[in-house]
Amino acid sequence: MSHLLPLLAALAALVVAAFLRLGLRPGTLLVGAALVASALLAETHWAAALATVALFLGVALPLNHLPFRRRFLSAPLLRLYE
Repeated sequence: MSHLLPLLAALAALVVAAFLRLGLRPGTLLVGAALVASALLAETHWAAALATVALFLGVALPLNHLPFRRRFLSAPLLRLYE
């Protein structure tokens, strides 16, 4: 079960960030810190930690880059409401 600890820590940090109504950047930092701390302290397998970090970066980087988010996420969703 230790291979699931980084994923569970990231999900728990995500729930805490949502509960505290943190913004995108502070929430990303909180989830990233929880992910790194759990991967280092729990001594998880490197493949499980790498997969979780890759998933986190695949979601976090596009969402935190404002031009990408506006062009590919916000603009198409706003067109649905027009």
